[in-house]
Amino acid sequence: MRGEAALRAPAYGPTPQTSFDPIPSTLHSPPSTRHPPPATRHPPPRPGPPQVVWARAYLCELVLGERPGPTHLFYLRGPDDDDAVAMDPHGMESETASGNNREWVRKEGHMACVWRLAERVARASAVDQMRVDIFVVKGDPDGCMVNENSLSSGSDTWPHRMYVARLWAEGHERHLYTTFGNATSPISYMTTEADIPTF
Repeated sequence: MRGEAALRAPAYGPTPQTSFDPIPSTLHSPPSTRHPPPATRHPPPRPGPPQVVWARAYLCELVLGERPGPTHLFYLRGPDDDDAVAMDPHGMESETASGNNREWVRKEGHMACVWRLAERVARASAVDQMRVDIFVVKGDPDGCMVNENSLSSGSDTWPHRMYVARLWAEGHERHLYTTFGNATSPISYMTTEADIPTF
């Protein structure tokens, strides 16, 4: 048991297979969901997790794989729904000392895809708040892809936590939502976009 418990998946490689694990050994994920793009050795930036409240993306933290801890670089919705405004008090978006200029995430228009995809996932989930982790690839602003989502995220919204909490609570206090479904409806975690009514 000691040897089996010590098995760990490599950071961007396939899941280790053992004789006691017959089903996963036959499953293969598409490369885009398990590996970084072939042209790079590092994972793509994750301008996520967007925090989505009542099916509306509120903010997005740029998670930088090469730095542990909080990044302090956030994107808020801009004047146009597809725009993003960087909140970057430490100059991390345009950092050039390490050669990791990240302005391309915003300037190439990746955030439009991130906002739309996060909101689409949240609507299909029919939940009041969620975090959706999304990958983007430089040069492909319409190619964003979901990594994972969470209903009980450990991500912090830093200076926005009070506002995110207020937006979430107000929807419940004022009953600004519509319930749907009945006993024959799919179980909530099995719903798809087709199951969600348009209001």
